[in-house]
Amino acid sequence: MSRAPARAQDVDPNERESEAARNATGPQIQSDTHLVMIDLETGGLQITRPIIQIAAIAVDRHLNELDAFEVKIKFDEGKACPDALRRVHYRRAEWKRSAVSPKKAAWAFARFLRQHASVEVLRRDLTTFRVAQLASHNSQFDAPFLTEWFDRLGIFLPASYRVFCTLQRAYWLFQERPQLPSPDDFRLGTLCEYFGVPFNPADAHEALADARAALAVYRAILETEPDVSPSAARSSHGSQSVC
Repeated sequence: MSRAPARAQDVDPNERESEAARNATGPQIQSDTHLVMIDLETGGLQITRPIIQIAAIAVDRHLNELDAFEVKIKFDEGKACPDALRRVHYRRAEWKRSAVSPKKAAWAFARFLRQHASVEVLRRDLTTFRVAQLASHNSQFDAPFLTEWFDRLGIFLPASYRVFCTLQRAYWLFQERPQLPSPDDFRLGTLCEYFGVPFNPADAHEALADARAALAVYRAILETEPDVSPSAARSSHGSQSVC
């Protein structure tokens, strides 16, 4: 059974990563990797726009939910695209009540990731430490956004820079199995409908709901491939606004 989502207020703001961890380099060594499915809601598509909400679901090698995280983040509305804020159901009163500063949110998320770190990486002195293995639906968007955001804040992101992607996994599924009828598109909501995953359209672009939906789509993809079980998978490895 998963715990309630972690709160940013639970984090010690004075917590710091070691300089050696910040300068980590070298190849990554796979272990019994757990997975952290993430979703970001942002104030626009450009990487300079603010992140306004982060959510994550940590799962074990069998894709059983272990833990959840969600935080709303204070931001300057003037730096966000109004159309993007409408699309992600931004509610000013709710953010005013529960949002925290970007640094507090980043420290909270980093702490959550360290709790679920399972990928070993090498420091320059050849000692190892662990970071989390992230996944998302469209990691080509989420990963650079998250990395750039942590860099701007000057906080170490304890996660592998190789981020798995359920969108790409779905592309490959239908490319390799042409006998399967293809979905109309590869948006998260469309894939949920295709695979019979319960998903309320009203919850679209709500970070925790999207992270859970992406995880359910990943499970459904694995079930479509009878020769791939969740445990085996864990041990192997329309138009848009311009703002």
